[in-house]
Amino acid sequence: MIEKLYRFTCKDCSTMNEYPSKEAAQSKGWAIARGGKECYCPSCALAHRSPGCLGVKSDNGQQLKFG
Repeated sequence: MIEKLYRFTCKDCSTMNEYPSKEAAQSKGWAIARGGKECYCPSCALAHRSPGCLGVKSDNGQQLKFG
């Protein structure tokens, strides 16, 4: 049986994990760019996500507003 695994390496801290699909990695908190060339582990992903209109979320779950 051949099993396909996706290997993700964090661009910031070089953490590496394997998942059976991209969706499985995203459900575990990995941030993956559209082209799939850049990905960030769950601990580094927060700094690379778009803050949107609500502002950046801090580690304790509160909203931080800028500007």
